[in-house]
Amino acid sequence: MAKPRVPPVPTVDAAERARVEAAYARLGTMLTELADALGERMHERCPYRARDERCTFAGGCRNQRRAGRGAARTVSCGGDHQLRRTGD
Repeated sequence: MAKPRVPPVPTVDAAERARVEAAYARLGTMLTELADALGERMHERCPYRARDERCTFAGGCRNQRRAGRGAARTVSCGGDHQLRRTGD
C-alpha cells in the first residue's frame, strides 16, 4: 500500500515575510487607532437622545427602553451618558 503524497510546504522568502509583517503592523496600527477613537466617543452623549429622554433612533440600540404597546408605545434612552445637558 502506497503512502499518500504530501504536497511540499511553500517556502516564504525574506521579502515576502517582511511584506506580510509590514501589513500586519499597519493593520494593528489602524485597529488601535479605531479602538482609541471608539473609547473616546463612548463617553459622549447619544446624538439620538432628545431633550425629554426619548430615543429618536429608528433602529435598535442596547440603551433603548421600550414601554407600552401599540400606539401608546414609547422608546426612551436608558443610557448612562457622561455628558449632561445644560439649560434644562
